Amino acid sequence: MFPFSKIPQGQRVIIWGKGSIGTQFFKELTTTNYAKKILWVDTYSVTNEKEFIENNKESFFVIGILSESIRKEITEKLLGYGIETKYIINDKPQAINFSPSWCPRNEKKELCLFNDNIRKEINRFYDLLKLKKVNGYEFVRVGAANDGGYVMLDDLPGGVAYSFGISDDVSWDDDMASRGYEVYMYDHTIDALPYEQETFHFFKAGITGFEEGEKLKKLATFIKNNQHENNKKMILKIDVEGAEWDVFCNISTDILKQFKQIVVEFHDLHDLEKLSRYNDVLEKIIKLHQPVHYHINNCGDVYWFNERPYGNAIEVTFANKEKYNFIDEEIKLPRKQDAPNCKDIDDIIIGRLT
Repeated sequence: MFPFSKIPQGQRVIIWGKGSIGTQFFKELTTTNYAKKILWVDTYSVTNEKEFIENNKESFFVIGILSESIRKEITEKLLGYGIETKYIINDKPQAINFSPSWCPRNEKKELCLFNDNIRKEINRFYDLLKLKKVNGYEFVRVGAANDGGYVMLDDLPGGVAYSFGISDDVSWDDDMASRGYEVYMYDHTIDALPYEQETFHFFKAGITGFEEGEKLKKLATFIKNNQHENNKKMILKIDVEGAEWDVFCNISTDILKQFKQIVVEFHDLHDLEKLSRYNDVLEKIIKLHQPVHYHINNCGDVYWFNERPYGNAIEVTFANKEKYNFIDEEIKLPRKQDAPNCKDIDDIIIGRLT
């Protein structure tokens, strides 16, 4: 799938896109040792696009994104910052081939191989994600049957939902709209939704935890603009390819309290040097919201620490501690409402949690 024929061997390559296409490009390139150096980025992870692009003028930019309009937008951006056409590979990706050479790795690792700090943070991560049962409520799948769907508490009577990270999949948003929600949808990497409906409110803007700019705003700003400051029962869904850590790191507790349920796809967990920071973010959320469900995205690699799976990307559902009552109970994952993100690969069995 990776366009090897377009790039001479031994060059610097920048893969732009962290979705399924970009992931496959990265895996194919790293397993072949074809490139001299590989950078893997997307619009969310590059804080200063102009500086980044201008500092990499002799690298090959491979746009690993399915959407033609987004590929065109990124191409125009690269050209505008002085990248020559020969260094831009923006062909439409071929269909993903889930061959054994691409499939995510399942890699066993012994904790004793890591230093004390990383071992401590790995165990802390597992402790933070200890789930509790929500008294009086079951679970329901919201959105697509595979990637794009999330398992949530079946307590969705309608109201306001915020959705960050859309791309070409509005299945969760559509499902929420059918349940009576006004859905406020944000993605600065697309020009329009795949389709519209009456209770969709789309904005070509992205979320950030840092200083606001033309395209990126803080969650508090969006809530204020929509006059939702007094709404205390909203729903939040966020899947922004790694930017979620900065968003939650810098979000206020008053904003967090406004959401009754929060579903997040957390990324880049295999960057173990950053796990202490990631755990601090999880701890901040958990002070107000109890984790009640999580699922490992099987499109990414999975480490096994002492027989316990640890995914590079996980989907977590949180429930507001002020809105629900919780009880300790043995939980088996995946639940019946779960499904593999990549339907052609077996789901990751987490097992029984107590």
